[in-house]
Amino acid sequence: MVHQLRYLEIRMFEGERKGWFGAPWYQQFVKDLWEAGIPGVTVTRAESGLDRRGNVQNIHSEYVSDNLPILIECVAAHDEVVVITHRIQALVPKRLEAWTTTAYDAKLLERTVDIMSDYAILKVYMKESDQVKGEPLALLLMNRLSEMGINWVNVTTALEGYGKDQVLRRNHNFSLTNQAPIVLEAVLSKELQHQGVLTAIKPFLEKASGPAILIEGQSL
Repeated sequence: MVHQLRYLEIRMFEGERKGWFGAPWYQQFVKDLWEAGIPGVTVTRAESGLDRRGNVQNIHSEYVSDNLPILIECVAAHDEVVVITHRIQALVPKRLEAWTTTAYDAKLLERTVDIMSDYAILKVYMKESDQVKGEPLALLLMNRLSEMGINWVNVTTALEGYGKDQVLRRNHNFSLTNQAPIVLEAVLSKELQHQGVLTAIKPFLEKASGPAILIEGQSL
């Protein structure tokens, strides 16, 4: 079964805000996405990158909150993304970059060969608290991917986000909470198409509190 979704990605700077003392624009976008009925949103902040003037900045830079790039991701049905796209185009269009593409629900796919011609990125959205028999889901999934010879895997802790429960969670420094949103990404190559990768990891994907998607791509 091939179930198509839309992946939406918005890039902007954390310091972009409405007025001198207004809330950051990215928080307004999260609110707009929530009000539009988008089922989940994940916001991550780069640890280093180019600021709006093209200068290199990192988390140790002065005025860091005004400089680092922000990435907003969401996965939703095609019609839902169309609605929010119109809102995005009406808001500070010159201060952000946004793009969308087809994504496939990895929890419903039986085989990667059903959609992959070459490569695909697997993205799994979850909370730090997601577990299997008391073990962190992200760690178990990384270990299973490693056993299958998939080496390009990374896990990122999000700045904030919400899922199906519509509860906004923020990652605070020095907080003891384990509810922060996290994203696991893995590169699946064509050599692995016939090895039953999705079948092997599906029990883990089903335990993730957020969506698991595949985004198709071509190798260079």
